[in-house]
Amino acid sequence: MTKNKAYYLFFLILILITVLFVRSAIKSDNVDVGTRKEKKEFVVKPVKVKLNIVKDNLIIYDYPVSLQNDDSILDMLEYLRNHKGFTYEKFAYIYGTEIDNINNIKAPIGFKWHLLNNGKDITFEIGDTNLIDVEVYEIKLEKPNNP
Repeated sequence: MTKNKAYYLFFLILILITVLFVRSAIKSDNVDVGTRKEKKEFVVKPVKVKLNIVKDNLIIYDYPVSLQNDDSILDMLEYLRNHKGFTYEKFAYIYGTEIDNINNIKAPIGFKWHLLNNGKDITFEIGDTNLIDVEVYEIKLEKPNNP
C-alpha cells in the first residue's frame, strides 16, 4: 500500500507542476503581431523588343516583337516560333537552358549559341528573365569562354 501512496503523491506533484507551468505560460506577455508591408503591385505594360540573330558579326535575322513586360524571353522565343517562322532547339538543364539550333543553323563543334542582353550572356536565365521595353536581344554564335 505504501507503494501506491508514493505513486499517488508523485502523480499529484506532476499535476501540480503541470498546472503551474500552464498558468505561467498563459500569463506571459503577448507576442506583437507585425503588419505586412504592402507589396508593390506589378503593372503589366506592353513592350516592344527586338531579337537579332548574329553570325560572324553580321545580323542575319531581325525580329521586332510586341509583347508584355510579364512575358519572359522564353515566351518571346515561343511567340516567334509560332508567329514569325523562327525556329530553335533548346536543352533545359537543372542549371539553366542551352540553345543548340537557330533557324536550322546548328552550332558547330566548339561553338554555342548565346543569348545576350547589352553584352551580358543571359542564356541560362531565359525562362526567368522578363522582357524590358525597347531592349535589343541578340542570339550570337560564339566560342564559349570556358573549355
